[in-house]
Amino acid sequence: KVFASPKVAIFSTGEEVRGVGSSLLPGTVRNTNLPMMYAWARQEGCPVVRRRHLKDREAVWEEAIGQVREEADLIVTAGAASVGERDRLRVVARRLGFRLWVERVAQKPGKPTFLATYKQTVWLGLPGNPAAVFTGLVLYGVRIVDRMQGVRHPRPHLRIGKIAQEVRGGERELWVRCRLKVEEGGLWLVPLPKQHSHMITNLRETPVLARIPPGRTLRQGDPVEFVVPGS
Repeated sequence: KVFASPKVAIFSTGEEVRGVGSSLLPGTVRNTNLPMMYAWARQEGCPVVRRRHLKDREAVWEEAIGQVREEADLIVTAGAASVGERDRLRVVARRLGFRLWVERVAQKPGKPTFLATYKQTVWLGLPGNPAAVFTGLVLYGVRIVDRMQGVRHPRPHLRIGKIAQEVRGGERELWVRCRLKVEEGGLWLVPLPKQHSHMITNLRETPVLARIPPGRTLRQGDPVEFVVPGS
């Protein structure tokens, strides 16, 4: 059996988001999500059938998603998924006939992540903070792509290493961006600075994601599960 590569449509949202080449005004930020999602889809070998930034208008969202719900196998959006007055993508999903299976996940970053389907099309809705987008693609994006292609053991695959310093978990499962190093015959995970979900400079370190269970404190040398992005 062979499977076609899933066709992907990617959308970023937000009035405050500015693309490359446009001026950054007070209260605006650079659009890092759209290039990140596009690079991810290309790395996965998935043809991108639509790539667009959407303003915070329900009519705009409805038109854009409605145009690709029959064409794309996977729709990935970034933003408009939290609890603000403009975060109403779930409302649009229901209006377009999508069935919501997951409305949020007990993890940090990425709590507002949702999953919906329309016929055979899957919609992965990610929060707007770029670290949450990165984490969502690493944990959920690859699994959807693998399942669509009939992979027997779909990613992500958890591995075991040792945490290099104390990390305290919280109420939700915590995914910590870490530097992976080999030392003294073992794999050590060194938590990187700037872990807030709006911060992306530590992505330059090609980080792995360490899983900190809720309510746990891992001390130096404790075993920890981790995921290598893309594997």
